[in-house]
Amino acid sequence: MSKARRTDMITIHARGWNLRKKQNLHRYLSQRYVKTKKRTDEMDKDIQNLQTKLQTTEEGMKQWVKEVEEWAASSPKSTNCQDQQGLQRVMEGLALKIKQRKIELYRTIDNNKDRKPKRDIIAKNKRKLEEAIAVYNNLVPDTEAVDTADAVLSQDFPIWPWDSASTVPLETNKMAFDKVMLLSRLREEDGILIKEMKNHCRYLTGSSRAVQREIQQIEKDLCKQSCPFAMSLEAYEGLKDLLKKRLQEMDKQMEEAFSTYRRKTMKERRKCGMRRSVSPLMTLTPLMMRSNISLFHYTRMPTSSADFPILTG
Repeated sequence: MSKARRTDMITIHARGWNLRKKQNLHRYLSQRYVKTKKRTDEMDKDIQNLQTKLQTTEEGMKQWVKEVEEWAASSPKSTNCQDQQGLQRVMEGLALKIKQRKIELYRTIDNNKDRKPKRDIIAKNKRKLEEAIAVYNNLVPDTEAVDTADAVLSQDFPIWPWDSASTVPLETNKMAFDKVMLLSRLREEDGILIKEMKNHCRYLTGSSRAVQREIQQIEKDLCKQSCPFAMSLEAYEGLKDLLKKRLQEMDKQMEEAFSTYRRKTMKERRKCGMRRSVSPLMTLTPLMMRSNISLFHYTRMPTSSADFPILTG
């Protein structure tokens, strides 16, 4: 294929991608919103079950999250430290990292070829753990020595010599930290999706009004029997008909997008027991529609390989 034909083909594909994106954006955003809401509810229940299982409160979970953040901040950047406290953090981190990688080995990878690099990383971290244990045991009395790496990794919740009876295992803190952070990200994504749906509605409304203004301008020109660019009256009438057809298509797409957004958001809020609440998209009053578009504002269609469709902020 020649360079010119390849350029034309890329442009055709880019135009098709941009058209499909504009036609299906409301479906994608609404489906993503439903999935995010479902995952948020599941994670919320999971955290509540974890609190019940560990016999703790929401404040206790927040304290564990804070402890994990402090532990990560105090951990040395390198595993080649020689001080006692630094080696403790290194051993805790390596043991936790090895266990997590072993769990992910079969959960996220489904063939042995891709598992081999992960196994090599696990073996490398295990050697580092053995070296850190050997260095640490040379610095402390035999009564405070750490067991072998195999013995530490065989325990679900390793008990380190420096831990007190009231110390919560790092694995438990990390479990709570991961769940709380995931719930926070899901709630943030929920808010972002609502914002994107509102901006999409504003974009559709603004585009429809722009076409209406063009039609009104053409009608004014036709009343004055004047045509720009030396265009005939018949051609100008044809342009008006094309714009009216485009306006009908845009209004149909806008109605479909608005109904999809309202239906999905109201359905999810009813599931949460918020029957009397107003859908976030029901607040899209005409006054809000007049505001400028900040997201999902589409540029013109591409005309060359260097002019791909983009989203401008």
